[in-house]
Amino acid sequence: MDKEAFEFQFGNELTYTTMLSDQKEVELIPGGSHIPVKYEDRKEFIQLVQKARLQESKKQIAAIQAGLLKVVPHIVLTLLTWQELEKKICGDPEITIEALKRSIEYAGVEPNEKRVKYLWEALTNFTNEDRSRFLRFVTGRSRLPSSIVICHGRSEYDTR
Repeated sequence: MDKEAFEFQFGNELTYTTMLSDQKEVELIPGGSHIPVKYEDRKEFIQLVQKARLQESKKQIAAIQAGLLKVVPHIVLTLLTWQELEKKICGDPEITIEALKRSIEYAGVEPNEKRVKYLWEALTNFTNEDRSRFLRFVTGRSRLPSSIVICHGRSEYDTR
């Protein structure tokens, strides 16, 4: 954008302020609400906006970090990438049938029962997204938990 287009677009209305995610307007420099941004200063203005927006959640991130460090030792966190940490805490987003079978615990029902075989057949035909939704329905989680218990429930359709 050239100087003429900048002045036409913003005139004196663009000041050294920005709106944060909580809809609160903050000054980027002291008295910024009364200082118009000039074409020559546009890059500085952009940097100030970026800094303000990136730092607005600093307190929340510090609180999350402090809580995480109470549960997971700092040395362990330094050994993991963010992807590995996410997988360990949240579970793997890729839900394979093999991984699902490894996490199943049967209670009051046998793995070779017809209804269990039907369940595995259905799950095999599901997409990963469908398996994720199934897990959400059954466990309240959309990723594979550490273990799932399949137990015998009573039903009027019980043909055991």
